[in-house]
Amino acid sequence: DFYHLIKWGNGYLTLDADMNSLVLLEDLDVVSSTGTVNSEVLWQSPEHNVFVKGLSVVNDIAFIGVSALDASETGIDWAQQSEIVFFDLVNMEELDRAFVSADGLLNGVSVAHLDSRSSYMSIEIDSDLLIPLRLKGDVDKPFQTILGQVDVTPVLELLDRMSREIGKDIWTSEGQETNGYLDAPEWHENNDNIKPGVEGILLIFSNLESTYFAKFPWWENYFRPVLQPIFDEVFEPIFGKNNVESRYMRVQFAKMTPGADILRHKDKGHWADSAHRIHIPISVTPGVSFLASKPMTPVELEVGQVFEIDNREMHQVNNTGDEDRIHLIVDLWDEPIDTYSVLSPGQACDLQGPCEQHGR
Repeated sequence: DFYHLIKWGNGYLTLDADMNSLVLLEDLDVVSSTGTVNSEVLWQSPEHNVFVKGLSVVNDIAFIGVSALDASETGIDWAQQSEIVFFDLVNMEELDRAFVSADGLLNGVSVAHLDSRSSYMSIEIDSDLLIPLRLKGDVDKPFQTILGQVDVTPVLELLDRMSREIGKDIWTSEGQETNGYLDAPEWHENNDNIKPGVEGILLIFSNLESTYFAKFPWWENYFRPVLQPIFDEVFEPIFGKNNVESRYMRVQFAKMTPGADILRHKDKGHWADSAHRIHIPISVTPGVSFLASKPMTPVELEVGQVFEIDNREMHQVNNTGDEDRIHLIVDLWDEPIDTYSVLSPGQACDLQGPCEQHGR
């Protein structure tokens, strides 16, 4: 018996349940006149007492469902623990396995529809542009990856216009009364300790576990019309048209005032392991030193130059100049995020659950 049929390369992937294997069939559109289909076994389960069913492909990685069988005197019972096998279709090797809880046969392995093609063929995310998440923290790869160049003039103009309209310093809590507020004392204390002199504006944010996400009022009320075209320009070649905005785990501005420091550190937590951290310099001053990796090496900084960093490596930033340094920072997930809480002006949220209205 064969299960599933997914277009990949010049052929189709399927699962052979009799042989417990992943099989590549030749292009069905060019089957020979004999009516036979040439096939190649790419992977076969080394365990015999299993049932293979459930297949998806993302970024040339096949995700294969494997259920263990328990033969007993009363018949066959499906094990409560099944596995997902991660198989690299390019290097033809099994990468890893993950246990999943199932009260029966694992029938399917699905992924979100990331683009219009994903219902019938593998999803093609250009991993050559982004740091593979499995390599984060590996000092043998580059710390910085350049993704492109954008015009940040509209961002500078918006920041200036907001300062005039609001009539207060928009980088302070008093100036952000019409935005939301992250009610997380540990996060604020950590920022004060590691980033003295750094001020910020939160637009989209997550908790450390990456289980809850919130959009702050200024995202929709001010920044989205200006930032979304910039993000689309850079990220649509990676994620596909109309598939960018659902990837935002965090979007924020960070301003380093003269004399400010971001002390040497590594970002920690599930959010750091599971997201691509993108920097877009909005203003750059000669007095800024951005060092990273081992040994500590200068990071290339240029206004409007979009780059990804591996924030799981050691890094530090110092502003010894007499001007502000402003970066737009975006954390992107490989997969779409289903649900965001939307904060009201002045609303506080601790992001330990869906955000509910409460005072600051």
